[in-house]
Amino acid sequence: MTLFELNPKEDVMPDFTEMKKPHSGGAFSFFRKPVRNITPSQVWLPMQAYQAITGTRYEEVTRVLRSIADKDLARGYKANFFDYCCFSGTFTTRGDKNLIQHSGFITLDFDHIENIRELQNKLILNIHFKTILSFVSPSGDGLKWIVKIDLRDHSHLEWFQCISSYVKYTFDLNVDKSGKDISRCCFLPFDPQAYINPKYLL
Repeated sequence: MTLFELNPKEDVMPDFTEMKKPHSGGAFSFFRKPVRNITPSQVWLPMQAYQAITGTRYEEVTRVLRSIADKDLARGYKANFFDYCCFSGTFTTRGDKNLIQHSGFITLDFDHIENIRELQNKLILNIHFKTILSFVSPSGDGLKWIVKIDLRDHSHLEWFQCISSYVKYTFDLNVDKSGKDISRCCFLPFDPQAYINPKYLL
């Protein structure tokens, strides 16, 4: 079976409002598949990502990905057929050096989690860090946690190290090290139970 044979029927992306200029805060770049495409298509706010994840746009590709047993094939499928965001800011092209404006968000990625919804609830209720978005990863066994950070206090990397240490100490969980990169890409899956901070509801 080839990746082409696994490709679900293409549909149309919802017509979210595209912003030509960087937003004053909380805006980030959205990229169309495949992952080798490093030129952003739109600038989004958290609500756009939430609508895309909880809607039906990614339902079929998520179902197909989770049906693939071969890890290499699954990795290739995800890279070719999933749109993604760089939640930490807006970019001319994907890459830390091409940052236009930081969003004030950082993405923490947890892999191979048994009780995903339990962990999600604990992170959302945590008083030390403000959750912006949280959703199950495309593979179905991981969790994405997008958190608000203040770059007036510490750098992106310092925040990543701080939050990673806190999570390790509090929950005995390791955070994927890719979160230290400002241009870290995050694939968009289907998760009807995704969480968005009410502050960011439009």
